[in-house]
Amino acid sequence: MTEPLQTDRALVMCCDRSFFPYTLFVCRQVTVHCPFRGFDIVIVTQDDLTLPDWARDAGIRVHQMGDMDPAAEGARFKGSLAPMLRIMLAKELGHLYRRVLYLDSDVFFEGGDLDRLMQVDLGSHALAAAKDIMQLHDPNHLMLDMRTMGLPLFNYFNSGVLVIDTKAFADQQIAERCWIVAASHPNALLLADQSILNGVFKGVYAELAPCWNWCSSNPNPMVTWTYPANFVHFVGTTKPFLASEKTMEARFRKGYEDFFRNFMPDMLTTLPPPRPSAPISLGIASSYFMNHYRVLKNVSAGIARFKDQWDVKL
Repeated sequence: MTEPLQTDRALVMCCDRSFFPYTLFVCRQVTVHCPFRGFDIVIVTQDDLTLPDWARDAGIRVHQMGDMDPAAEGARFKGSLAPMLRIMLAKELGHLYRRVLYLDSDVFFEGGDLDRLMQVDLGSHALAAAKDIMQLHDPNHLMLDMRTMGLPLFNYFNSGVLVIDTKAFADQQIAERCWIVAASHPNALLLADQSILNGVFKGVYAELAPCWNWCSSNPNPMVTWTYPANFVHFVGTTKPFLASEKTMEARFRKGYEDFFRNFMPDMLTTLPPPRPSAPISLGIASSYFMNHYRVLKNVSAGIARFKDQWDVKL
């Protein structure tokens, strides 16, 4: 890994070879939206990855990580260990960075001051995250992985966007505690790193406003008409670059198409075909409305808990 900039902050993404193109897409979005950034951009991987010229010229760097604790093997997600790498970021990069903003490779960056996000007050907490969409829809929803661990209801976060205080993460021995959870509850690791991290923190973390990790699902498009999302996170199996989705906004696929055309033309053939250009059907519009109405009260209350996007619940 080349020498970092004169900064104590980094945006970090973890991936393997298969998700490298989508990681580069997010990195490109960040360089465009944050042209005067005061943070490094680092891709962490266990694979031998070669950056394209444009990425090197933009100051993006690769950090290759070695082996992890054997307990990580039980939490492979779709066969990949890449999601588990985030647990080791404080150990691997803590000597360089005081704060790390971790992003999943399936997020879509809409904009926002990431320099400021990396410097929000976390109090004594080792990380900040946004509540998972399942509990935003239903605050009383007990996640299946936590139920399997025998844990009670608590504020469960989505691990796709994390602000990590590397010193606190190391001092509180979070990584070591993660491996204990992974080894103790092998049947509960339904969401890999997310299950493990929530099993460690048990609701005690700094909570970010929902706009920092807006999990896409059918009820949500109408919410973001009036509530700007900084990161749209394509949770689950529905992703604009992997599946032929009939209801996702066409602009998401278009973003990947434009990126691949300019920087990775061989990837164009991997995209699903574009949707018909006709307006969505009345049936789809009706389902949007009904789903929106079903979760409106709880989602509105969840958003209203934060006075603005910089409000962090400690």
